[in-house]
Amino acid sequence: MEDTIGFDQHNLNNHGSNTQGSSKQGSNIQESLESLFAKAVRHHRYGELSKAEMKYKAILAREPNHIAAMNHYGVLSYQLDDFPLAEQMFEQAYSMVSFDEKLSVNLVSCKLKLDKPVEALSIVQVILANNPDSEIGNKLISKVQVPELDCVD
Repeated sequence: MEDTIGFDQHNLNNHGSNTQGSSKQGSNIQESLESLFAKAVRHHRYGELSKAEMKYKAILAREPNHIAAMNHYGVLSYQLDDFPLAEQMFEQAYSMVSFDEKLSVNLVSCKLKLDKPVEALSIVQVILANNPDSEIGNKLISKVQVPELDCVD
């Protein structure tokens, strides 16, 4: 993972769920999701990856739009070299936010691991469009190599 440009497992933004509990019962469910998420992150940080994975899956089963769980489960999948699952998680979360630089960088890292440089480049361009001074975006733009195509007659 250290060879991956910009991948940052420790500085992920903690996005909450997209749902809001309007009743006391809804509020209790939300609190238990957040408690479960805190436990998942704790397991993840301590290297208890199977426990963290079970908790991320449990959160997503109950709340499929929990952006932070998607992002963190993507990080965990990336760490386990399950790049297709990591890509799926990052893309799902990415599609649900207006812009998040760290999530975008995670998705770029995954696209590069899956040998999808054109897709990675388009995301880097979004990073730079949102933040032209982005240090990581400018670093990534020089690292993403898109294959040259020959002209066709």
